[in-house]
Amino acid sequence: MNMLSLYFLAPAVIAVTGNLAFLGLYLGGGVLASVCSLAFHRFAERRPNPNFSSHGASGAVYSLLAFYAACFPRSTFLLFFVVPVPAWVSVPYARTLRLVRCGFF
Repeated sequence: MNMLSLYFLAPAVIAVTGNLAFLGLYLGGGVLASVCSLAFHRFAERRPNPNFSSHGASGAVYSLLAFYAACFPRSTFLLFFVVPVPAWVSVPYARTLRLVRCGFF
């Protein structure tokens, strides 16, 4: 799902930022998400699990989604390929869905 999101978001974000800034945004989001994920699993988890996964790729795509929603808040996405929602609504929805799937709530 990450690569599908990247395929649709990248052209618009590159048009706004340029190639080098896009690469910095994408890689920076991935590194930051990985560091936060590793720190959470290392220090905040009640029962440390040695087989945890990092969320770098999802964080990189989420950074593009947040940037896109900030630049184009009235554009629409098709939620589950059916329900049209504005871009600004999809950012908190994606974050909440990720937190629920990780068992945070």
